[in-house]
Amino acid sequence: MNKTSKQLIKTYKELDKTLDLMQKEKGVTPFIFNKVLNTRSSIHTMIIDSLDNLNYNDITKTLNKIKK
Repeated sequence: MNKTSKQLIKTYKELDKTLDLMQKEKGVTPFIFNKVLNTRSSIHTMIIDSLDNLNYNDITKTLNKIKK
């Protein structure tokens, strides 16, 4: 897995935590929540696209890192 993929996974996880916190807060506007959600979705797409040229083991490792 390359450095960019690792950083994308790290950012994805941080945005996931942010979304969890935002759901618990009552003062977060739907606009801001949707912007963060859209950003996380875009990063998820980039991660999936980066799997194109990897072998099965590397794909599995990458996907497992997302799940953790």
